[in-house]
Amino acid sequence: MTGTTGTAATTVAVAGDQVGRSRWASSLVAVLAGAALIFEQSPANEALRTNLGLEAFKATGRPLVVALTVAAITVVVEIVPAGLISLGLHRESGAVRRLKDKMIRRRPEVVADVAPPSTLRRLGRGATDVAVALGLGAGLVAVRRHVTDPDPTLRKDLIASWWATVVIAGVSGMIGYLVAGGLANAERLGMGTLARWIVDYGTDTRFWVAVLVVGYGIYLLVRLVGRVLGRPAPTSDA
Repeated sequence: MTGTTGTAATTVAVAGDQVGRSRWASSLVAVLAGAALIFEQSPANEALRTNLGLEAFKATGRPLVVALTVAAITVVVEIVPAGLISLGLHRESGAVRRLKDKMIRRRPEVVADVAPPSTLRRLGRGATDVAVALGLGAGLVAVRRHVTDPDPTLRKDLIASWWATVVIAGVSGMIGYLVAGGLANAERLGMGTLARWIVDYGTDTRFWVAVLVVGYGIYLLVRLVGRVLGRPAPTSDA
């Protein structure tokens, strides 16, 4: 009897230790993800990329090298918090589960709709992902995909993070190229206005957040109009 009691106590102790380690690991992932995300959104991120781009330009004087340098550091800056956030989404499901449940209650079609999306819907989702990535970072794209996916997996979240990172790195590298002298080449090709727009708004958080707000406002308006038009006419009791 004593042996059985001792074994049970040992099992409980081991289980408690494993739970404690799991919580500690989840907390560590959350702290690291938060710290990386804060750096990603801070002026220090832009300063780091700008300084490395300037060093590359001083060393080579070639816009293409500047573009590759800026794109490479952008990949590191974006993929680290995005990867940590993706891990956190699967280690600590409490807050994520509550968010998803809230979305299901308010808009069940967002999560419950498992039918293949139309081309227009895919384009809309892709455009939203691009705006979220350029305005808020790759990690937030992973969060958005996770909470709207009826069957999220770590692999899906990491793929979403990677593609969002590629978009941000591509735009950032293009800005580095244009600022380092590529703007003159764009002018010669008659694309000067587009190039200046890319430099001014390519990774401007305020611009892309405004795009998201306006886009979501239009979406809500279209839904409201659709409901009004689709509502049956009131019938008379007479």
